[in-house]
Amino acid sequence: LRSSSTLQHIAYAPASITYTTFAWPSRERLRTSFEPREVRAGHRRLKRFPELPDPERKDGYYFEAAGPRKGLLEIRHSQAGAVVITK
Repeated sequence: LRSSSTLQHIAYAPASITYTTFAWPSRERLRTSFEPREVRAGHRRLKRFPELPDPERKDGYYFEAAGPRKGLLEIRHSQAGAVVITK
């Protein structure tokens, strides 16, 4: 996991990953073992981008598959609160 902010808490569960960042806006990159069904920042559902947008301008996420069981996920959010990634 790589973040432009300090992470205060992170929890891994079978169907989700949840974390909280110290400051926002924030950008995180992580490798996952699943393609996300949904990503939320605070209470807001983030839009999935088909290609990596300018990470400093838009809230949303991008997923790049790196094989049948893993991928690279990049999330950008300007909202406070927990980020929840669900299968």
